[in-house]
Amino acid sequence: MGSDYFEARLNAKNSMVQLNLDSLRLEAEMFYDDSDYSYKGFSCDYSLAQYFCKSIADEIGKEPVIFSDVEKYCAFTPLPVENYYHCVDSSGISITTNVFPGKTGYCDGKTFVCPAKSTSITSEELKKIGEAEFRKELNGFFMKVGELSFQIWIGKKDNLPYKFTFEKSVDINKFNSKENGEITVKINAEFSEYGKPIKIEIPENAMGLDEIFKEEIDKMEKQESFYRDYQRKSDMNRLQSIMENHFVSNHSKYFQSKSMPTEIEEITIYKEIGQGPCSSYKWISNFENSQKYCAWACLESGKFYIVSQSGTRFEANYQPAAFNQCEKSSSPAASELMPSESISEGKGGFFSQEASIGKIIQRLFKK
Repeated sequence: MGSDYFEARLNAKNSMVQLNLDSLRLEAEMFYDDSDYSYKGFSCDYSLAQYFCKSIADEIGKEPVIFSDVEKYCAFTPLPVENYYHCVDSSGISITTNVFPGKTGYCDGKTFVCPAKSTSITSEELKKIGEAEFRKELNGFFMKVGELSFQIWIGKKDNLPYKFTFEKSVDINKFNSKENGEITVKINAEFSEYGKPIKIEIPENAMGLDEIFKEEIDKMEKQESFYRDYQRKSDMNRLQSIMENHFVSNHSKYFQSKSMPTEIEEITIYKEIGQGPCSSYKWISNFENSQKYCAWACLESGKFYIVSQSGTRFEANYQPAAFNQCEKSSSPAASELMPSESISEGKGGFFSQEASIGKIIQRLFKK
């Protein structure tokens, strides 16, 4: 139980550091817009970046490294798993790697790129590496402690234990070279009155170890869920920024696609980060309408984060089935459009809007 708990905690710390650094990408784009289209000066001192920088520092003891210039930026941080790093840059890269991002030619203040994608490792691979490292450190701890021995007295007739003694002295210098001395642990326990009833009263509001660990793990999982939802919103806001820039530079026409685009003008569109209610980000086809678009992310909070033309962005209790439902002022109430019925899959993976709207009308007439 204890080993599983600490491994889970290490994995959670890795995830939170990664998600916090990824969240800085949105803040960098907002800084860019607020600074006359320049990244120069973007750092942890930027008000909207401070929260995420502090969250990273809380996990690993220091803020991420950020370098920025007029047209580019990059940021990286070590992860709790030793010799592994997470890095993001203005080209859209978000990578976990064992290549030090601060080396010459990468994110060093003269160049602003993360290590190559070929060095990337997946979250599952990092999890396995972290678990192996934890076990290695645990073994190292017991190697420093040294041999453990104890004595136990067992009754000849009943084979029951009657006495247990343990004593161990450990040299502190083995764990901290700046400290000297010994720590001694002694245990002397005696057992008797077998077979006699013992009444043990559990203190009021007492919690077992399982409950304590569960509460802590649940808390970490909620934090991870919050950060994943924040990342989904960040990805949607970034997509919106790319779409609006395309509109300005392409004669007042939005990028058109039948399904969620993977790339717009050589800019990569981020994919759903996983572990959420939907396997991908959603999109209503605007292939025949260059003046509108609508995309959304399914949040673990149970809501949906919607972005559309002219900078509209909001959370809703439904998935939109038509462009007018992507505009906050005309969004249907949750009672009119339930999440489970809000959208259906058509042929080729496109959304069948008529079926969903038909269900809404039927419900309205039944009322």
